[in-house]
Amino acid sequence: MKKLLLLLPILVLVAAGCSLVQKPALNNDAALNEPVSLPQTEVSDLNAEVQEEADWQTYYSEKYGYEVKYPADWKMFGSLTSPQVAFGKNNQEKNYDGELFIRVESKKTAEQVISEQRLTEKKRSGQSLVSESPLPVNSLDGTLLSITNDELKKSIPNWELNMIIFEKDSKTYVLSNGAIKSENFEKFYKSFRLK
Repeated sequence: MKKLLLLLPILVLVAAGCSLVQKPALNNDAALNEPVSLPQTEVSDLNAEVQEEADWQTYYSEKYGYEVKYPADWKMFGSLTSPQVAFGKNNQEKNYDGELFIRVESKKTAEQVISEQRLTEKKRSGQSLVSESPLPVNSLDGTLLSITNDELKKSIPNWELNMIIFEKDSKTYVLSNGAIKSENFEKFYKSFRLK
């Protein structure tokens, strides 16, 4: 009898718990019971975005206090203490110097870098078209310098020099595409962060 009295409260709690469990609602509307799915194009776009993030690695320069991302199947050309490094495909020839570049100028302002590049373009054969526009990136005030040259485009149709220039704490950071249009350049410069 004592065992029954001890078990009785437990049985009451179990019975009460069973009555609280909800049964699935019956619904005759088949459309409401269908799983929700995104259109295939949206799923593909999301998958590509996630895959792209996974396919990039981070380069960090402790000496110059920045980080930037580049494709995982590329390598870095230069040294960790060099003011200029490049990133490019692993399967390139020995003298290949990359597709995306970053350099740090500690003795030149952004204005000086831009002036020097404009002077270089004046000396180049053919006609160079230089455009300059503000380009804020990750709360940094940057300048986009885009340059095309009619003479160079004759032999290299995708020749186009793009440079993003940031100035911070007496250093000027110059990111460029190596004068060849690159589908990776926008993601490269948008990943730039000062540390």
